Amino acid sequence: MSGFAKIRSATATFIIILLTLIWRPETALAAPPLSTYGQLPGFEMAAISQSGNRIALIGRVGEKRHLVITGEDNKPIQNSSLGDMKVRGLY
Repeated sequence: MSGFAKIRSATATFIIILLTLIWRPETALAAPPLSTYGQLPGFEMAAISQSGNRIALIGRVGEKRHLVITGEDNKPIQNSSLGDMKVRGLY
């Protein structure tokens, strides 16, 4: 091996050792806790009116359930809190 190859090999070995000492698994980004995903807003049910002009959605934001009816411009016409009421369908 030539002198240049020995220096290159030694430099590569030094860099690998240095990176091994610096990097630690606990410094890697941890996954968010599972409870974070449970707080995401979502909807349970949706329906479109017969004319197609309105959309009704039952959704959950945090711990509260709401019935939201939107018009053609997607702006809410009605927003009602449902509480623990069981909804079997939207018609």
